[in-house]
Amino acid sequence: MLSAAAGVLTFGMPAAAQESEPTRPTQSGVTAVSDILVTARRREESLQDTPLAIAAVTSEELKSARVERLADLAKIAPGLSFTPLFGAQNQLPIIRGAAQTYGQLNVGVFLDGVYLSGKAGVDIEMADLERIEVVRGPQSALYGQNTFAGAINYISARPSAELKGHIEGTVGDNGLRKLTAGVSGPITDTLRFSVGAYGREFDGWYVSAIDGGKVDYSQTYGGMLTLDYAPTDRFSAILRLTASDEDSGQPASEVQRTNAYPGAVVGGPAGTIRNQLYEGEIQPLGRRINVNTKRTTFEVGDYGTRQDTFRASLDLNYDFDGVSLKSITAYAKRNAEFTYDGDNTICDRAGGCTNFGYPFAPGSLIPVGTSGFATSSAEETYTDFSQELRLSSNDDGPLSWLVGAYYYDGDSNVIQRSLAAATAGAFGFPNIVNTTKSWSVFGSASYAFTDKLTATLEARYQKEEQTYHQAPTRAGSDAASQFRTDLEKDFEFTTPRLIVDYKIQPGKMIYASVARGVKTGGFNPNLNIFPDQRTFEPETSWNYEVGGKFDWMNRRLRTNVALFHTDWSDQQAACQNPASAFPPGTTSTQRTYTCNVAEAKVTGLEMDGSFYLNDYLSIVGSYAWTRARYEKFADASLNGTLAGLGLPAWDFDGRHLPYVPDHKITLSPRFEMAAWGDYRFEGRLDVQHQSKTYVRADNMQYFGAKTTVDLRLALRSDALSYQFFINNLLDDDTPTAAVRFYDSTNFSVASPLVTGADRRMMGVSLGYQF
Repeated sequence: MLSAAAGVLTFGMPAAAQESEPTRPTQSGVTAVSDILVTARRREESLQDTPLAIAAVTSEELKSARVERLADLAKIAPGLSFTPLFGAQNQLPIIRGAAQTYGQLNVGVFLDGVYLSGKAGVDIEMADLERIEVVRGPQSALYGQNTFAGAINYISARPSAELKGHIEGTVGDNGLRKLTAGVSGPITDTLRFSVGAYGREFDGWYVSAIDGGKVDYSQTYGGMLTLDYAPTDRFSAILRLTASDEDSGQPASEVQRTNAYPGAVVGGPAGTIRNQLYEGEIQPLGRRINVNTKRTTFEVGDYGTRQDTFRASLDLNYDFDGVSLKSITAYAKRNAEFTYDGDNTICDRAGGCTNFGYPFAPGSLIPVGTSGFATSSAEETYTDFSQELRLSSNDDGPLSWLVGAYYYDGDSNVIQRSLAAATAGAFGFPNIVNTTKSWSVFGSASYAFTDKLTATLEARYQKEEQTYHQAPTRAGSDAASQFRTDLEKDFEFTTPRLIVDYKIQPGKMIYASVARGVKTGGFNPNLNIFPDQRTFEPETSWNYEVGGKFDWMNRRLRTNVALFHTDWSDQQAACQNPASAFPPGTTSTQRTYTCNVAEAKVTGLEMDGSFYLNDYLSIVGSYAWTRARYEKFADASLNGTLAGLGLPAWDFDGRHLPYVPDHKITLSPRFEMAAWGDYRFEGRLDVQHQSKTYVRADNMQYFGAKTTVDLRLALRSDALSYQFFINNLLDDDTPTAAVRFYDSTNFSVASPLVTGADRRMMGVSLGYQF
């Protein structure tokens, strides 16, 4: 079956590649794919000899494709999708259909093997990287820390042995300005350094129809320093320091008014009829959207997000005879502050609009043209410390092994500054402090029974202690005690993985694996939930995969294929309490919490590869078919709305998981040839197409199929580079992100909050290196 699937790639479509690598000439003189080393299994090994589905994107490919953030990486990395769920605070990478709209990510993101916590902390500026590894399927055994569906590891470039430097400037439309620079080289015979800096400013694609201000602007500045000390062949120490400062605008999001299921408004004046739900395709947003960008007397901070991050890691390595010891010590601190428009709409009804809340007070009207009467706002501090120790074999015997231990200590301190009527006036804002302490031991053993057959067993035992403390920022009142919560909970689990691989001949391998994935549980922070809803449990999965990696035609053609199936249990889904259960002024977002009520099955086929037709023309691409369906899930909030309309309750058995397309195709034809002197010309198109996706588990609302085309034309020499680029050449405005929200000027009926798509952008870059 694997050979047949490989044949589909070979003869059915131009082959797609799971990585873009440096090339080498074959004996016939025609360019071929070279192999690279990856560390997806916590040790260096050839990419094509690793029995995992991996996309490894090299530094050359990052520059050629202009990969700068996660959204860019998702365009070229097979099996990876990305949804900007709601601004900089909610980035959502998705691997193999495991989308998670609430709670922690299902994809673990790492920088040089160090876990990056929080949805806002994973989308880093991709500067001075050696490569990025995207590993598909659960990596809980060796990585831990919420690698339930896969892992992304950003790997920094090490300092060079010779003095080198680079600088590049970029300008583009919509106010794009970017400058990057770096220098690397030796300080002494045993000590090397690299230092770099970057700055990026962008005015955004959208403006406010309310106040005319910039909406989705961004300003990002940062720097990094690496010291690499290797006094002997056995010992090395690498110190990495990074710092960044980001300022981004209000998310380009707008409420779309409901269009189906008319019924009486609960809590509203008698005889008031409104459409209760939105049904059908989500519509694109115009360039002018109903969202505030200017501060008013009601806000507690300027609109947008501001955050600064500092990260430090020390990587120690020592090679004994036959054994290597590695230690990674890491510290990170991130301060963030944001205020978003809490209504994302404007009153457009003659005579005014009834304000949000339950019940709706007669005569309490919002004047026509008014907005800015609700906010979502928080002040946050995140601190992480981790220590990892690994001892591994490094000889050439049939048995290779690795054992390790890991400790993680994470703290978050969040002041929820949204104007919640329940606490803001008398007691201040809710202050939530979470702590997580995690201990784990893990190991891996591979045994080569023959020079072709190898079996690998991996396992991790993890114990985690979490605490949750919530209290108002104003103390001293007995009445405030009702808003105090102190909780503790421990989680404990084991995650094994078994892999068997068989090398048919050099350049051709098949493999099979079974693995258990676990994502830890936690606490629900919202005020308007009941005591028994404060905690949620881990979600688990069993994952089965068979795959193959094949080189053909003297390594001019590479085809890789993987078939997988996931049984997903105790899925962490978003539940919502009814408005009638809480005091007036409680919005749907304040009543939403994570609950373990869903089960799902995901089955998929992934194919990718590359084909070098000749010395000038190559084609890279991928295809993924993913059938992600619920086996069990019912939405009590939706069923409450249906009951009010006199309709039966729904269950979601067989419905699509949100944000997961059934089909995704990437295709990248590339052309390269000598120009004049030492200049060479490079041209490429990066085409990505995905089928329709759904907003929520009920599948009532969907995004249409989306196709983006990126163009890059470049002239490069050993010293200079010029690049012209267009992102989203066809200006496809189909949105890919929306969340369950409410229309606050329309009796708070359940309406989708839609985030606008990244629009067309063109620009030029000029670079110099020595």
